[in-house]
Amino acid sequence: MVKTIPHILLAAIILGAILITISDAKIGYDVTARVNSTSWSVNRSTQNLNFEMSGSISGNGSFSKLTHIQNFAGIESRELSSSSAGQLNYDELMQLQSLEGPVSIVAKLKSGTNESINESVNIRDPQNDFINLEIDERWPTRFSNYKKISYLGPGIRTRESYQNNRDVVSTSIDSWKLYKESIYQAHINRSVTSVEITSDDLSENTFANKSSRYGLNLVTIGSSTNLDVIRLDESGAPKLLISQDYLGEHRMNLNVTMNDWVSPPEGEPKQWLDCCGADDSEEATKCPLTPSLERFVFDS
Repeated sequence: MVKTIPHILLAAIILGAILITISDAKIGYDVTARVNSTSWSVNRSTQNLNFEMSGSISGNGSFSKLTHIQNFAGIESRELSSSSAGQLNYDELMQLQSLEGPVSIVAKLKSGTNESINESVNIRDPQNDFINLEIDERWPTRFSNYKKISYLGPGIRTRESYQNNRDVVSTSIDSWKLYKESIYQAHINRSVTSVEITSDDLSENTFANKSSRYGLNLVTIGSSTNLDVIRLDESGAPKLLISQDYLGEHRMNLNVTMNDWVSPPEGEPKQWLDCCGADDSEEATKCPLTPSLERFVFDS
């Protein structure tokens, strides 16, 4: 007997699919710069949003769930879980808050011209062989996702992946006896990108005030468990990679934290980040956009 719905089936939740064009409900910018054959582009967007979802499922039957949060100021989440039969208990709490804020984009050309850019632009000046872009983005965004799953049956597959501006955590579990409690928390409130383009070279550096945390309490008997922790560089290639694979019966209690703290640019006051430092200082945890750590610590 299924307590929530017969033949457990959860429809897909795809936040990215409900977003409409930048000119309607979102703010964003789209920049393309080219010097001869060397080009660089970026497209980012966000919107004012408060989203919360909670749910609890208990029963016997088949189960399928897809959740996809797509690119809110560089924060993304995806879960795909399914089982054909078995006894399942599933609890979840998801929260997403994003705020619109100012973006400063300045292009400096070799000729000495400075162009202040608003929203969308295509920079292409054949008389220049050098372009420098400075993008200062202030979009406070936080996300948390707590899940507790217990399952007993012929088999369940659960996949989850999270990204916070190139910091990636993902898990993949195939099990027939599973207890899994996990939480992911991410926030970002400011990023600074510097790009230098010449006719034969491209240099890109992005610095952000951000924090990502993942906690996992796992007991499983099954065919496989995989955990990946990745930090990507500006080209999308891993510059830090931790990958773990396990087979059979095992227990795991894991905490992962990835933080970045950006030093103030020359001439700006120490408080240039406005709020929500990536550290765990008392002042930072008071900020309303800093994720609470209450759910991050699991009992042993």
